[in-house]
Amino acid sequence: MASTIKVTNINTPDGSGNITADRPLSGGGTWNLIGTNVASNSASLTQTGLDSTYDLYCIAISDMVPVSDSQGLNLRCGDSGGVDSGGSDYAHHSHRSTDDSTSYAALASAGRSEMPFGRNGGNAAGEGVGFIAWLHRPGDGTTFPTFSWSGCSVESDSTISMCAGGGARLSAITLDRINVFFTSGNIASGRMTVWGVSHT
Repeated sequence: MASTIKVTNINTPDGSGNITADRPLSGGGTWNLIGTNVASNSASLTQTGLDSTYDLYCIAISDMVPVSDSQGLNLRCGDSGGVDSGGSDYAHHSHRSTDDSTSYAALASAGRSEMPFGRNGGNAAGEGVGFIAWLHRPGDGTTFPTFSWSGCSVESDSTISMCAGGGARLSAITLDRINVFFTSGNIASGRMTVWGVSHT
């Protein structure tokens, strides 16, 4: 039996705004929620459950505020053994630009313990960090887990800054988790959500 859903503000051939599916509608789709984590004075946020189901994952950081002022936000990943934090586990390159300058500041490393993808997030009213990062590989892929990211920070002096970059875990691990944390101090508030993105 066909299923009908009502969608407003959409043009359909019959002018009804109804879209008819030839099979029952169910949850899921191109973007599928893996999980969401809400910070409350948290040391870090970790999402598990990534696997070979999806070849692409989206990681969204929303409204994230550090307990300690002017902190960078960092990303790590890991496998069933835990989050990887070795001193040369990751390589990255990123840049930062601000609303009061036309110049760019680069940050790069061929070996460090995390990938920095947000800088100098403030903790006063209106300040904090928001980002989107992408994992370009299934959990059991054969390449290194590679990431790209972009986002915006309201810094400790209310400067608006944009950061973008890319990086990788320098080992082809069976990745099943993502971890974010500030360079120093806890996460006062904010949310991390991870979706698996289907190719079909």
